[in-house]
Amino acid sequence: MSANLALPGEATPGAPPQRLRVDLPHRPGAHVSVQSSGAGGLPCLFIHGFGEGGYVWDEVVANSGLPQQHVTVDLLGHGDSAWSSDGRYDSARHVEDLFAVADALRLGRFVVVGHSWGGNIAARMAVAQPERVVGLGIVDTESESRPEATAHLLAAMRAANRPYRSVDEYADLQIALRPLPAPARLREIAAASLRKRQDGQFELKVDPRLGLAYARASDAGGCQELLASVACPALVVRGAMSGVLGDAQARRMVAAMRACTLATVPAAGHAVMTDNPQAFLTTLRPFLRRFQVAAAPAARPHGGHFSDSSTR
Repeated sequence: MSANLALPGEATPGAPPQRLRVDLPHRPGAHVSVQSSGAGGLPCLFIHGFGEGGYVWDEVVANSGLPQQHVTVDLLGHGDSAWSSDGRYDSARHVEDLFAVADALRLGRFVVVGHSWGGNIAARMAVAQPERVVGLGIVDTESESRPEATAHLLAAMRAANRPYRSVDEYADLQIALRPLPAPARLREIAAASLRKRQDGQFELKVDPRLGLAYARASDAGGCQELLASVACPALVVRGAMSGVLGDAQARRMVAAMRACTLATVPAAGHAVMTDNPQAFLTTLRPFLRRFQVAAAPAARPHGGHFSDSSTR
């Protein structure tokens, strides 16, 4: 069923989130799964990290308390989005996909916030179209390549990408591995992370080729050199207990940009927004509030098509 998606200023505050399927005109047969909620001000596009999905932002969006349209996406190869026909998942392709999403949703100017690899993608969006991206949030993103960190990430993904007898089995594993987030939140994430197979078991909603694609991507290792070209106001957030983004590297990121501040969230590791969501929101809200002004005239769609989709 076709959806008549309201413009940012026309959506109904407090209305249930809309689940949408956005077909990518530049990638025939491919689509991206999107969730849109809220209204007012300039929209904010949230980008998840490697191997995850837009669901990692659900708690942040639900409790932002800001009169703003929030858009979360499942990157291609992740969640409920399609898989790449050729198995390639470099950042430049995701940037192209996300601007197609922004066009289909008629977003004019907007803020973008990305976690981990999503922060890399967000920074590239800010550089690619500075006239549209008016604010940049980078959340615990490694800006400088570390081969050992990439190897650890890929090993973790290989270990997790197996069948599970039940959602509870995967949730129990996550609770054992991740002591900081609330167990109830990890159970929600586990349910959103899995799909049921024909044999009755469950598997992660990711393209198994992602690991190889990430390892081969020339731009997966970092974005430090790009940061000097970021023109919009920016915020770098790191978890105080993060093993990915250290304080020294975070400060180098801030120094590279023209108008950037650094915030460290206590009692949080790499998954800052799930480890300590209240403190993360306390950090993010003042940044987003800067953009709560009348939304600019919406950009005309560039051929994107969207339709209603089932709720996650």
